[in-house]
Amino acid sequence: MSNNTRGNKPRRPGLRSGLPRAGRALLGFWAVVLLGVAGGVGTLAYLGPPPKPAVKPSIAIATVPRPSASRPVAPLALPRPIKGPHLAIVVSGLGYSAELTETALKTLPSQVGFLVSPYIADLPALIERAHHAGHEVFLDLPVQGPAPDMTSIGPHGLGYGNGPAEDIAALQWNLERAPGIVGVSVADLAPPAVVSAPGFASTPDFMPVARAIAARGLMVLLNGEQKSGLSRDLRADTRLEMDADAETIDHDLFTLADRAAHGEFVLTTTDTMTPVGLTRLAAWLSSLPGRGIILAAPSAMSMPDLSTPDPSTNPA
Repeated sequence: MSNNTRGNKPRRPGLRSGLPRAGRALLGFWAVVLLGVAGGVGTLAYLGPPPKPAVKPSIAIATVPRPSASRPVAPLALPRPIKGPHLAIVVSGLGYSAELTETALKTLPSQVGFLVSPYIADLPALIERAHHAGHEVFLDLPVQGPAPDMTSIGPHGLGYGNGPAEDIAALQWNLERAPGIVGVSVADLAPPAVVSAPGFASTPDFMPVARAIAARGLMVLLNGEQKSGLSRDLRADTRLEMDADAETIDHDLFTLADRAAHGEFVLTTTDTMTPVGLTRLAAWLSSLPGRGIILAAPSAMSMPDLSTPDPSTNPA
């Protein structure tokens, strides 16, 4: 055999040259995957175990038990007589603005009451939020006063032009919207000097409505000298304009405090709250203890109308 023949002797094929092209590609892919897994394990070992997620503390929120407005409840006990300089305030407009509602619930003392409209969306949840913050809530009944051209009360209203059955049906609808309220307001929006006819609460047509309200243990908020005949009237003789400028609001609030300091019965309502009005009101309320004036919950300022039979005990 010549040297040339030995040099051309066929070589034994190796593993790499024996695999088809697809097999070599698959082998390379798994090699890369294994290297990545090994690298990730090494990195995790270097960094150590991940931190445990923070556990939020459990916060107990006290709920206020409240009866449904759909069925009668036992009347609330009359509050103890108030002695010394006291005043109370009911702020209107809760729920109209999410931002102002949040501000009011955070900045105003729990003794401040709120007046809410039956047309507010998700009203039960709003009332519940106010309860959690310790506030009393009153429902602003849509009552047509003696000046129908001055106000628009919307659907499900009570008052002039209705019969007794219509008023009771409207009252039921409104109360169903607002479970857990302390009372209702039938105060006329128009100031007394502008109208000549009496408000709805001062007419005989109000008596069936008053009986239905009394059967649910609710109070009635009225203007000044209006009288509902209930044993738990709340009569507010002033209305604070919260859309005025800061100087005017401060002056009006100072006048209220001065009246209370001199022994007058002071229960005031407001029109719809505004940013300026809330700011000035919160500052004024914080100054009352320095003047020896106690801020009372509105329900503590009830004044029974002893001159008129209580419709809750008078079946007529």
